[in-house]
Amino acid sequence: MGTGKALALIGAVLALATLALSFVIPNFFGWYRIEMSALGITAGVYYTGLGTIVVVPAIIPITGMDILGVIGGILLIVGSIACIIGGVKESKAAGIIGGVLILLSPLILIINLLVGAGDFAVMIQSLGGPAGASVLWGSITIPGPITLSWGIWIGSFLSLGAGVLGLAGGAAV
Repeated sequence: MGTGKALALIGAVLALATLALSFVIPNFFGWYRIEMSALGITAGVYYTGLGTIVVVPAIIPITGMDILGVIGGILLIVGSIACIIGGVKESKAAGIIGGVLILLSPLILIINLLVGAGDFAVMIQSLGGPAGASVLWGSITIPGPITLSWGIWIGSFLSLGAGVLGLAGGAAV
């Protein structure tokens, strides 16, 4: 098996695993997080790879889905399939297109956050600390002592890495 083929397949599998794990273990593999810690207890709201919102622990019934997140998740799935096809059939075009589609998924999330277009971005802005604070990541301490932190989380970085692997693998096939 060639290096390009292996990289394309690893990128595709990593992208799909990141998407699945964002639902199974959202407090570690979520794509974005808002966490509040007080007295050694942490509760969080997490954004998954398909634009759904998960609360851990499930004490507050917050539900929702962000249309841009759904589009990003679909692009990630289609990109993973294209990378798999590119790796198996040794198609440079399919591998490159797959890698680009995988990369678009977390980039859509970041653009969504910066522009404030989706419901999740509005929730972040309403919770997000002082005016002018970065929506990409930050932390504040509220007297009590309560710490509120937010930011792009591990799933986003893993999907970016998966996209780079898929793109590099597709180009090298």
